[in-house]
Amino acid sequence: MIPKDAPHKETLIYLHGVGGSAQIMLDHLFTNYTTMFARNSTKVVLLTAPTANVTVSGKAMTSWFDIITFKVEKEFDLNTAFNLTDIMRNSLRIKQAMHDEIKILGGDSTKLFIGGFSQGCFMSLYSGLTFNKTIGGILGSSGYLVSIPESDRLNGANANIPLYLSHGKNDTTIYYELAETIYRDRLSPLAHKITKVYEDGVGHAITETMKVRERQWFFDQTQPKKEQAEDIFLPILY
Repeated sequence: MIPKDAPHKETLIYLHGVGGSAQIMLDHLFTNYTTMFARNSTKVVLLTAPTANVTVSGKAMTSWFDIITFKVEKEFDLNTAFNLTDIMRNSLRIKQAMHDEIKILGGDSTKLFIGGFSQGCFMSLYSGLTFNKTIGGILGSSGYLVSIPESDRLNGANANIPLYLSHGKNDTTIYYELAETIYRDRLSPLAHKITKVYEDGVGHAITETMKVRERQWFFDQTQPKKEQAEDIFLPILY
């Protein structure tokens, strides 16, 4: 989706969860301007994961990496619950899209944002934090993060970028307590400006309230303060 009514100033790459697609993200998050993350100057890039066997489901489906089990009770179990080879391979594809968008933005990597839901949240964190250029920020919902292999280590270029992380307190796929432990142990030692929101009564999903809050955060990162009160509720057309 390319801005039609305003100059292109920033780009958001957004990634779906397992079994999802770019079309599902378009229908669910980016068609109703009242809950859309993007400004009218934002280009939105929606990527679809390859179709591959997902062990936990016993069938082939769109997935950024194989999920071996959802029965994760301790933080370290995440490193054996998912296929790290898939993660690293598909992260390279996402990073290529990031490089491509930075070129379109005239080389200003701080105008690029990445985010996602569930697996997409994981991949946005993994790809963004190991990217070799400083980006504008990362936003995600219902996600998590495994230990990053030494061969694909955290990059200092993104050691203090803003992060927005939301999670439902009733999530039984990735328990929010587990997500909180992961984020505290793996992100807090860095200097990120982290906004964490845990929603009561919400499962493994993005609610309308969560959309609005994420949208507000994105607006705060991408426009001058004096503009926020004036145009935050205006229609965004593509």
